[in-house]
Amino acid sequence: MVFKTERHSPNSFFYEIPLRNPGKYVLIAQFAEMWFRKPNQRVFHLKIGNKRVIENLDVVAKVGHAAALNEYLEFELKEDNKVYIKKLSRSRCL
Repeated sequence: MVFKTERHSPNSFFYEIPLRNPGKYVLIAQFAEMWFRKPNQRVFHLKIGNKRVIENLDVVAKVGHAAALNEYLEFELKEDNKVYIKKLSRSRCL
């Protein structure tokens, strides 16, 4: 079992991940669409800090219903507490 719980909302929501030390990080954003079965029924954006790093993500269009999708996002937190996006790697489905 890859996913045991889900989180969804008709409104925007966020996760706060406190990073205390400057450095290079990789965020693995994991998604699975368990409710909608057709493309364009749930499309959303993903931000790191104030920077939109993924636009118009449609999990069903990428991997289908009830399939896992990982988006690998490399970024760097600098001494000035600003986030710099280094690279967006290709999506991977499980």
